[in-house]
Amino acid sequence: MPDGRGFTAVLSEIPGILWEKTLEAFGGSVPIYEKVLRVTARLLPENIARLEDLYETAVPESLELYSLEAHGLKGVLRNIGAYELGETSYCLELLSKENDLAACAKIHPGFIRELTAFSNELSRILSDPNRAVKHGDASGVLKALPTLMQAAEAFDGDSALKALSRLRRFTYGEDIDRTIADLENMFERFAFGEALKLVEKLRELVETNGQHGV
Repeated sequence: MPDGRGFTAVLSEIPGILWEKTLEAFGGSVPIYEKVLRVTARLLPENIARLEDLYETAVPESLELYSLEAHGLKGVLRNIGAYELGETSYCLELLSKENDLAACAKIHPGFIRELTAFSNELSRILSDPNRAVKHGDASGVLKALPTLMQAAEAFDGDSALKALSRLRRFTYGEDIDRTIADLENMFERFAFGEALKLVEKLRELVETNGQHGV
C-alpha cells in the first residue's frame, strides 16, 4: 500500500463502508476515525470468533448470549461505517431475542463469510507500517477512571461512552486498547456490573505497565 497519500484515499479503498458519512459523525477528524478503524480491525476477528462459538453452542430455548454479541457487533460495525453489515447483525440480534434459531440459521453462515472477508480486507488495507497511530499518555486513562466508575455505578452509559470516545483517539498498547474497547461494548449493552469490573482491570493495566509515570 502507498506512499504519501492522505488517509481519505485509503478510506476509499475499504469496501463496504460509507466513510464520508461516518467521517462526519467523527466531526471530520480523520485521526480519530483512523484510530477507531485500526482498533476495530485488530479486534474484529475475536468478535467474529465469539459470535461463531455462541452460534455453534446455541439452543433454541436460549439465544441470549448470542443476541448480546450480535448487539455489540452491530454497534462496532455501524461505528466504522459498515452499515450494511451492521444491519445484518441487527437482524440477527432481533431474531435471537425471539429465540428463533431456525431463522438465525438462514442468515448466520453467510453473514460470517461476508464479515470475515470484510475483516481480512480491512486488515490488509490498513497494514501500511508507515501509518502509525498516535500514542496517548496513559495518565489520561487514569484521569478518566473516576468518570467511568461513577458512570457505571449510576447506570449512566452516555457519560461513559463520551469519555471512552475521547480515550479511543489514541493508542495505549494492545491490552489497554482492548480493555477500552471491551468497556465501550459493556456500556453499549448496559452491562454496568461488567463495566465496573473492566474499569478496575483498566486501572490495574495502567498501573502494572507503569505508563502513568509513577
